[in-house]
Amino acid sequence: MVSLCAEDVLAIAEHMDVKSILALKLVNKTFAAIITYYERSISIARSARLRNCVTPSGNVLSSELFLRRNLGFGTFKMVREFEIRDDRIEYILQHRSFINIASPPGLQQLNGAQQDHLRSLLKRSLWICDWIADIAVNKPGAKVQEGAYKPLRTRFYEKGNELEGFRLMNPVTNPRARPYQRDYIQGLPLEDIAMMYYLANALSAIFLQERAGSLESDPTRQEQATVFEESVLRHGSWFLWAHLINDAQWQSLAAKIGRLGLLELLDYETGAHDDDQPGLKQALIRRFRELVGSKKNSLEKVHIVVRRMILGTDETWDDDSDVDDTEAEEEEEDDDADPFFQ
Repeated sequence: MVSLCAEDVLAIAEHMDVKSILALKLVNKTFAAIITYYERSISIARSARLRNCVTPSGNVLSSELFLRRNLGFGTFKMVREFEIRDDRIEYILQHRSFINIASPPGLQQLNGAQQDHLRSLLKRSLWICDWIADIAVNKPGAKVQEGAYKPLRTRFYEKGNELEGFRLMNPVTNPRARPYQRDYIQGLPLEDIAMMYYLANALSAIFLQERAGSLESDPTRQEQATVFEESVLRHGSWFLWAHLINDAQWQSLAAKIGRLGLLELLDYETGAHDDDQPGLKQALIRRFRELVGSKKNSLEKVHIVVRRMILGTDETWDDDSDVDDTEAEEEEEDDDADPFFQ
């Protein structure tokens, strides 16, 4: 192996995980020099080999407990983060509290090929949600400093929610990143928009179903479901894995994200701040309606689009382009308040 040329070393490294690549660097000084010099190209090639990975065009966030560090694009740290996300997304897809792939909401009993197709599309949707979170470290004014994560272990942001500086530095809500994230959603194609919409609503329905007893008399029941959807869309696998994993510390992180999201939503509903940003779910609904040329009944049409993608049906819907805009806005609010589980 010591006599391998640079091209051979690169070809081998591009098929290795990060742990193996770093071990390969220790073989000799020549290997170390080659791998160090070509870290960027190896990292990009390795990332592209991860199935359904949405390769970013910039830096990414780490997925640590109560911390998300800024990881440079084209580095082995970036690739390691992708490997972590890939493993966690696989865990999520197989979890009992995730969507039942064999008999999913709004679809029929699926055969093996259809299940594989749905699983692949849902995995891609989670990768997209992860990249939506990463957008925050790549836009001017939206980057959150690592030190801002430390207070998440306390009630700092819950107590200081009314203070402007603390509200803007909150890494969970990060309102300064929202316009960029909404713009990104606005550029997604119908297939991605429909699957993200399907994913968010199905998961919030499961959330409500599993907490039917504890949330039945809670006046914020529907707001908590909306926040759960937003948390998936904003934080992707970082939040969802923390919510599902049987670990008290990670579950406390997921609960913290939910509490801070609820505070933000209640502020938005009451108009507490002049610059409050609407959520990503709203951007998803509006983009979906724009793509299908419709103004209402979005969830029903999401089912139809997903059935087309998974089952190959040729279903259509009635034209409602002449619906009054006020009526459409009212229905948009109903969409958020009615997660489906049928």
